[in-house]
Amino acid sequence: WFSPALLTKARLLLSMSEWTEAKTTCERCLEEDAENVEALRILTLVQLVREGNMEDSEEVLERLNKSLARTERTNASLYHNTSLSFSRLVGGKKRLLALTLGLAERAADIEPKNSAYLSECAFQHVLSGDVEEGMRLYKRASKLNESNVQAFLGTIQCLLLQGKTQEAHEQLEFFAVVSETIGNSPELTYLHAKLAWLKDGDKTKQRKILCDQVLPMHWKRLENLDAAPNSFRWYLEFNCEFLLQIARDLLEHCPEEPLSTSDSPSPHLIAAKSLLTRVTRAIPACVAGKIELARCHFLMGTCVFVLFSFYSLSHVTYSFIYPSTSQHIPINTYSQVQ
Repeated sequence: WFSPALLTKARLLLSMSEWTEAKTTCERCLEEDAENVEALRILTLVQLVREGNMEDSEEVLERLNKSLARTERTNASLYHNTSLSFSRLVGGKKRLLALTLGLAERAADIEPKNSAYLSECAFQHVLSGDVEEGMRLYKRASKLNESNVQAFLGTIQCLLLQGKTQEAHEQLEFFAVVSETIGNSPELTYLHAKLAWLKDGDKTKQRKILCDQVLPMHWKRLENLDAAPNSFRWYLEFNCEFLLQIARDLLEHCPEEPLSTSDSPSPHLIAAKSLLTRVTRAIPACVAGKIELARCHFLMGTCVFVLFSFYSLSHVTYSFIYPSTSQHIPINTYSQVQ
């Protein structure tokens, strides 16, 4: 009874945003049961959301992988759900993505006919930069289940990443015809925004779709979610990686030099800053989000906020961005700001 009671307490502490106490409670649980999967899952969540230390995150993810292999080796659903939760929180770091992808691939190995499991493998390959492998797996997933929406949208995303805008446009048109009963979604609308820029060069239309349609739909879905705050499900639906990509798309249309005191920031820059502020408040360990937010402040000419952003990164930057070198982005950029 000891471990279940501690885990219940840890989940309650998470819902109250008592992260340090939740971590301590899970560590107590692991003293009694070193293989406790749920305690390791919660510790991983604490690392990726609040603490952001690369070595500690990698260590606890490796422990979780080994524990799953020893105690839940045939539990495809648990492998899949664990991988889902953490792949959106690792900030595209390849060492951590390799571990979450290993979990996703294990689920697909256990149930090779499961289209959703293959789609998740495809998603993480694209996230790590292997678009070709992602496309191949999305196509396999679609063959297993033609109604797999994630596989269809993932295929379109791969086409856009490969520069095949006309084919992506045709696929989106086809999807609009066959999926009337499914309705709209932030992910589908995002692809329309991306196409507006890549195919038509219309950055204003892209921004309006992102800010007036995609983000409101996303926040509304999160607001209506039946899940406890700070839970695995909540962070999955928050989908940090998706929001970071929207912010990067907005920043793509911003100047590279700071504004002069007489200039007003562009709507793209204002929207990106607002979004990144929300992301980094929800996930303080999101290094990629803090770097992009610092970039926003730099472009706006608010150097004090740039330095503050760099200071808030100082406890994670060495290990999370450059784990094997003493070089440090904030130091380099600070000299440029000066």
